[in-house]
Amino acid sequence: MKQIPTKPLRQIDIDDHVLGSYDSGHDGPLLLAIGGIHGNEPSGVQAIEAVLEELHRHQPNLHGRFLGLAGNIAALQARRRYIDEDLNRCFRSERVDARSATESVEQGELAALVSLIDEYAGGHDDVCFIDCHTTSSPSVPYLSVNAHPPSLIMMEDFPLHTVIGLERSIPGCCGEFLNQLDYRGFTFEAGQHEAETSREHHQATIWLLLANEGGLTLPDPSFIDRQESLLRQTLGEPKRHFELTAHYRIAADENFRMRPGFKNFDKVAKGQPLADNNDGLIRSPSDGRILMPLYQSEGDDGFFLLSPSD
Repeated sequence: MKQIPTKPLRQIDIDDHVLGSYDSGHDGPLLLAIGGIHGNEPSGVQAIEAVLEELHRHQPNLHGRFLGLAGNIAALQARRRYIDEDLNRCFRSERVDARSATESVEQGELAALVSLIDEYAGGHDDVCFIDCHTTSSPSVPYLSVNAHPPSLIMMEDFPLHTVIGLERSIPGCCGEFLNQLDYRGFTFEAGQHEAETSREHHQATIWLLLANEGGLTLPDPSFIDRQESLLRQTLGEPKRHFELTAHYRIAADENFRMRPGFKNFDKVAKGQPLADNNDGLIRSPSDGRILMPLYQSEGDDGFFLLSPSD
């Protein structure tokens, strides 16, 4: 990842969030990729920069404009999930409307991002987005999709497991905010934070976004097929759709400790020990698949449980 200029945290220039853009002069949608909403997840930023470099090198035909944004600049500089509060819980109407407030570092980051998205989306009738994330536990890549009909249609063009409905339990996410603007897209969890493959998965999914929604034409006609194949090989089982059934939210000072060894989509049984806290064992409330078991010091989402919906 390129070095992000160091400056006072509360004086972040709006232009620092723009990683770059590309268009070839053809009308079409705004194709938006966001990375680093969490500062300990730099893979998306690195992938966006790599895709932009290739686009500018080869100058392929694209309908619309590709725009890459970095999310939480201050947290990326500090290599922390966030500075004062989780930016991916701040995209709520009352926070978006209070753009000039400076109660936290993340409020400034929110104001900059929302202003940029407004500015660039203004010239397009359609906006498609991918919000690039990684997880603290090992994971196959998957899409997290809100119950937004155009996004549910769009997700079917990607060879990835999908999790539908997390916005019911974690409001204020960037993807939910963009869907409320009727922009099409989803959050993409590419793998574990430090895994080199996470950046590869992010790049592959961005390339598919450009091909599926922007009609990208590349000199090598097999390139997009290879990106799709790369993602398909990660599934481990036929593509599945899952829905949220339970969410363990960590209370203040409970000393939550996830038991080791859980990976995303692992099967768990009702009553199985999953974690510990000051009161003892935390057991699974039902049969299902575990999602995002917490193996990092920051965050208050202990784990989620899923059930197949297909």
